[in-house]
Amino acid sequence: VDYEDVAQDNLTFGNDSMRLGVEQKAVIADYAARVDPDTDLVSVVGCSHGRTAIDNGNSVLALGRANRVKEALVYAGLSPEVVLDEGCWAGEYHSTFPKRGVVMTLKRRRG
Repeated sequence: VDYEDVAQDNLTFGNDSMRLGVEQKAVIADYAARVDPDTDLVSVVGCSHGRTAIDNGNSVLALGRANRVKEALVYAGLSPEVVLDEGCWAGEYHSTFPKRGVVMTLKRRRG
């Protein structure tokens, strides 16, 4: 409630992958450059929905993708405390979150 969304992007990953590509890294670098550590947070929600060939794959992929993006943000200079990471997964696809990706949101404190 104390924060408003400034920007939001979906980063798409390959099927059963946690590998960041050049395009995703560019979006992450842009977010890291825009963050004001005094007022901003970055929400990172890793997602995996549907079938996977990996045991416990949806949870592993969702959390792994979120962690991979958080690592890249920290590597780009952000403090881990300004990055809130979590995962969402399900055995069936739904349209609320991307099927295999990360929703990244830059949030700024109001006032």
